[in-house]
Amino acid sequence: MGNFDQIFQELPQLVIELFVDTPATLIRTKRHYDEVTGRTVVTTEGTVEVLVSPPQAFDIRMIDGKNVLSQDTYVYAPAKAVTDAGIEIIPSTDAELTLTVRSRVWRVHRAEILASGDGDAVYVLQLRP
Repeated sequence: MGNFDQIFQELPQLVIELFVDTPATLIRTKRHYDEVTGRTVVTTEGTVEVLVSPPQAFDIRMIDGKNVLSQDTYVYAPAKAVTDAGIEIIPSTDAELTLTVRSRVWRVHRAEILASGDGDAVYVLQLRP
């Protein structure tokens, strides 16, 4: 990885720390069916404290009622803190991500990755109540 790539990956954390102080907790949980008990079991795969941008509403032109709902919001999260904690940022059918911001819990509906070189720099997280 080149010097520029390394700087680009660390820059989002610095910008968020300087201009926005919004602490959040990102938790990844996984669900699976336990045949012995006959119940769905939820296990926590990872938790990380991270600074994010304040939740922002989507532009009205982006709301389509299917992929983006009117109550959806988004935040920017520096990738370094998430990847250092070993958390897979992409939600799946058997795993869910939640982000708690100012004591409000959001489900991460979608994550867009902004990368430089071979490393992720910023995650744009679409949040749904």
